[in-house]
Amino acid sequence: MANGSPIEENITDYDVVNRTRVVLDLNATHSYNLTYVDADGAWEGLISSNESEDVTLIFKANSMSYKCINATTTIKFRDAFYYTLRFYKGANMTTDVKTQSYKNEFQYVYMRFYNTSTSYTDSTIFRDMSYMDRVFRWLPWYEASFTAKADDELTFWDKYDDGEARIKLYEAPRNYTISLMTDDTYGLTWEDEFTRPQLQDYSWQSKVIPKLKISSAKDTTLSIYLSRWEVHKFLFLMNIGYWLLVFVIWGILMMVITKAGWKAAIGFTIGYFTFMKMIGIAIF
Repeated sequence: MANGSPIEENITDYDVVNRTRVVLDLNATHSYNLTYVDADGAWEGLISSNESEDVTLIFKANSMSYKCINATTTIKFRDAFYYTLRFYKGANMTTDVKTQSYKNEFQYVYMRFYNTSTSYTDSTIFRDMSYMDRVFRWLPWYEASFTAKADDELTFWDKYDDGEARIKLYEAPRNYTISLMTDDTYGLTWEDEFTRPQLQDYSWQSKVIPKLKISSAKDTTLSIYLSRWEVHKFLFLMNIGYWLLVFVIWGILMMVITKAGWKAAIGFTIGYFTFMKMIGIAIF
């Protein structure tokens, strides 16, 4: 309706001409009457195409009981293709060095259309500040101040399983970004194909490929070599509180150890950070 309320079927208008109905026009050449589904309070119809094309849809509501407005949108029909992404530990690809796959370091891989804008306001780190609560929640005086916002940007994604993710794409030629993500949640399934999984408020994402040029819509397998820093750089930010604690303790102890000489200080530093890595606080 013009006031934003949903249009329901009016069964009291028995005259076909005056009965409440919603008509769907395709490219202003074909019209279809939508069917009202009382259980969902929705108007439904089925359309299909055997071509890759953009179709203009015009929804026209007609009723003696409602003051209605029309709505126009576009639907895209595409042949899907798949990019299988495999991530390996290392800085580059060489033929004489044994490679090792990343397995459990992240949960999801997602791709998005490359954004040519350089505005800082387009960055997720500025649009969603909820990660600040996780960074500083260890401080006794800190109070959670940010609410996680739903990320509804168009996203193509897949779960990273057994060393690979198979992502379903639709547009080529096109430039894409590739990002890694985890939210430390297992056992739940994200149902929305076109938004990234958001099973909890806190998650980390790391954009590892800022711009990938995909020239044709064909199934492709990519091997991507990433350093440990590229995989864990956002996780480092998430755990900055632990890092601060590690260095504070190290600094205090060093004031005592250095009195025994520089050799003792070096030995203590190596042993200290090795221990911190073993218990999972330090990542390097």
